[in-house]
Amino acid sequence: MPKKSRDVWKLKEYNKCYCYERYGNVYTYVFGIKKATDLTWIPENKQRALQILNERVRKHYDPDKIEYSLYDLLDDYKRNKMREMSQQSQKKLNEVFKWVFNMSDFNLNQTTEIRNAILKNFENHQLSNSTKSKYLGYISSVFNYGIDNHFLEHNPINKSIIPKAIHKEIISFSPEEVEAILKMLLRLNKEITYGVVLFSRYFGTRISETLSLKWSNINHEDIKFIRKGGKTARLPYDKFDRIINWINSQPRSNDKLFNITSQKAGLHLKLAIHSINNDPNINMMINDTLSFHAIRKMRENELIKLYKNEPKVVADFMGHTLAIQQKHYLTVFESDELREKLKFE
Repeated sequence: MPKKSRDVWKLKEYNKCYCYERYGNVYTYVFGIKKATDLTWIPENKQRALQILNERVRKHYDPDKIEYSLYDLLDDYKRNKMREMSQQSQKKLNEVFKWVFNMSDFNLNQTTEIRNAILKNFENHQLSNSTKSKYLGYISSVFNYGIDNHFLEHNPINKSIIPKAIHKEIISFSPEEVEAILKMLLRLNKEITYGVVLFSRYFGTRISETLSLKWSNINHEDIKFIRKGGKTARLPYDKFDRIINWINSQPRSNDKLFNITSQKAGLHLKLAIHSINNDPNINMMINDTLSFHAIRKMRENELIKLYKNEPKVVADFMGHTLAIQQKHYLTVFESDELREKLKFE
């Protein structure tokens, strides 16, 4: 039985160059060289696939004079730069690229057209100045990578179009409100979310840091957290009886300490606040727009103002970013040093 011929998309000018399907994705074949694209093999992508094929053929014949496209830069950046990043950073950048660069391909010498297209895409999304500033910073770094690697000469994203982030004051819960939330979560049988709030209340951890904890991160003296940016921190917990009791009460069905998503924990937090606000026997009204971050802020305020700890020691305990650490001339303390330096009462 003769072998079934492969379905391909060809350029008229080049008989030995074509696009073909592999594992549901579009690949190009250019004079014996096979390369992947980020396109799926569907009819709607045929025109774009042939554009990519044409660019790769032109590169083959005249690599020095080729005018690189925006797709070329993104493809190179993803293959050579993003692979060095954490999985979380790669996921975030892919989400940003998906809608920011949701436009026709441009040659990289079309600086003004690229800038205008990106800004138009931003107009279609209601984003705060802080988020716009962050996303444009991501995009600018891609173009800077392109300049360093000779894809283009000028960055379309200049400083004048990046809005200044407006730093909003972070409102925090009060310690009494957090205690009420903890009690309500137990009443609602939300024991896992109770533990999440408990960790935020005593360690001031971000919810992502709490939910990533594994049983293997815990020993009899401290807990190893994976901080923002991948940095690790060992925090003492032997002074927190409620943390010890909660850990000892949990079954070990797998290595994850918290078998819950951040979305579900957030819904449980909202439910607890709503239940408190609507309970006639509880004389308390809690701001229902607040999130786990407000517990983190409460703990930071408590450690500095109530227990009179040095701000730089608290900053290390809270796991602030490198920029804030440098701002406070912070040195990084180990678990034993934190136990000695930090006052909890």
